[in-house]
Amino acid sequence: MTDVAADMTDNRVEEYNTYSSDFLHNISVKISQMSKFNHIEMLKIILSRDKNRELINDNKSGIHLNLTILDNDTIDEIVKYVKYISIQEFDLCSVEHQKQAFKDEYFSQG
Repeated sequence: MTDVAADMTDNRVEEYNTYSSDFLHNISVKISQMSKFNHIEMLKIILSRDKNRELINDNKSGIHLNLTILDNDTIDEIVKYVKYISIQEFDLCSVEHQKQAFKDEYFSQG
């Protein structure tokens, strides 16, 4: 009987990810600062794995998910998406600064 309980515990641990709680908290903060569009895309990533569907808790305040119960592959996809969005925002900001510099230099009245 104890062998079965030990096997069940071992299997449950394998389902969870190996990321630190600090790392997951930082990812969570970054996600919370994203737009609604990005939240929907993030949810699509999570829901793309059938086993994650039962982990989502939604109510009138929104959808809540405990990142610590997602597997490594799902977290990896989330991290990849967060990095993609960060790079995209950085590039867009750089282009906007460059555009403003051109406007100031060539079209300023002075």
